[in-house]
Amino acid sequence: MKKMMRLLLGLVAWHVLLMPLVQAAETTKTAETKQGGAAVKKYPPYPDVWEWVTPFPSRMSYRLQAELLPDGDVQLSYRLKSKTPKPSEDLDPQGEEYSVLFFAKQLVPPPKDFYAYVHHQKGRVKLPNGKIVMSSGAWGSNSGCFSQFGRDFTVRGADEQELNRKMLLYMLDRPETFVPSGMCEGEPYRDPSFSYHVTPMVAGLIPLEDNTFLVVDYEHGVVLRFDEQWQSKSPLLNRRVFVLEGQQMQSFIRDKKYLKTEAEGYGLRWQQVEDDLYQYLMILKEGK
Repeated sequence: MKKMMRLLLGLVAWHVLLMPLVQAAETTKTAETKQGGAAVKKYPPYPDVWEWVTPFPSRMSYRLQAELLPDGDVQLSYRLKSKTPKPSEDLDPQGEEYSVLFFAKQLVPPPKDFYAYVHHQKGRVKLPNGKIVMSSGAWGSNSGCFSQFGRDFTVRGADEQELNRKMLLYMLDRPETFVPSGMCEGEPYRDPSFSYHVTPMVAGLIPLEDNTFLVVDYEHGVVLRFDEQWQSKSPLLNRRVFVLEGQQMQSFIRDKKYLKTEAEGYGLRWQQVEDDLYQYLMILKEGK
């Protein structure tokens, strides 16, 4: 009798211990079944999320990847430079890897192997309404020229007709210095060094199902969500990021007062352009 009681108690204990594992396995199996056929859509509708900014600005490298997931969220994965980085770590970082969901704002395990290099970023995407968003300009320049103002963004109709052209300007925390290498596209380049506080953004693009899209700027560790009219609810607008009309920007930097004389050589007085542009954006910032 005692032996039978011990056996019954053992079975009860085993049942109590095993049930949570069985339930967990069933839950996992159910989730896998749901995602095995058609992925469970979580978004849209999208939450009121319009930006992501790296928590490690001084250690960001160019290795930032944005991947649209089957549930509609976007996974951002990035690898940091080491705490005492070498110059090569912009492209080959040696620090920690992180991954976060843009809309859910949750940390998730990073992919085992993510590419996240500049040439993999999408520079042309199509929205559900048929319109096309494009990011153009150099990700980096090996020409020795200061060519950042060739960067811009365009929205085109389904017929490829240009609807608008914008330049996204990013205001740095502190000015950086451009030092000419002595050559620009194979020609002598004798301009003096200059400091700049504002730089045009160049970024990859992720289309979303509500006809908004993400601008993924690996250079500054910033992701912004816009609609096709370049409207956004991000508080970074007119504080850190400024949207200017392409024509407005071109007329601004190509004003005659910025052109050199023939004796000075052709081009722009970049220090004057940068100083005036910074003051102009500060006025916009204060008027916000």
